[in-house]
Amino acid sequence: MGGVMKKSTAFVLVLLLPMGVQARTVDAVGFSGGGGAYGHSRHTASLSVLAQTAPWWQSRLQGGSDLMLLGEGRLSWNARGSDTLWSFSASPLLRWQFPQAIGVLSPYVQAGIGAAWFNGTHLQDTDLGSRGQFVDQLGVGLAGKRWDLALRALHYSNADLKKPNNGLDLLELSVLYRY
Repeated sequence: MGGVMKKSTAFVLVLLLPMGVQARTVDAVGFSGGGGAYGHSRHTASLSVLAQTAPWWQSRLQGGSDLMLLGEGRLSWNARGSDTLWSFSASPLLRWQFPQAIGVLSPYVQAGIGAAWFNGTHLQDTDLGSRGQFVDQLGVGLAGKRWDLALRALHYSNADLKKPNNGLDLLELSVLYRY
């Protein structure tokens, strides 16, 4: 039990570090909702509270687009039938944001790989194998001065570090308010 607790504590500290270091630069908060309807994620609903940092790094590219690295933390609730799982995740995101194209809105694409911690390993017949998971995400969105709207695909998996590794795939719509 002691070894499991030490591994769990170490995983949570590694998970929290990227967001904790930059907590003072959080500049957007919001919500996301969606679900999975295929594979091991069938009939799964998901709701999340999001916090996003200001860019840690940014570079203006030729043509006026920006390449930036930012961080995101999320607290998520996932449900299938009467089963629920809570998770916390932190991810660095690489975003390529294009010049304003639709009024004051700038389209972007983003991708990230981070870490997640679930409060359990089962969601009905889906066995995640472990509480510690990696989370991959791809998204497209529109950024304004104060609002951000995105469509994202997320994949949770333990990368075959423990069997089984059924994973969880979700599609979500997110709205962030930048202050």
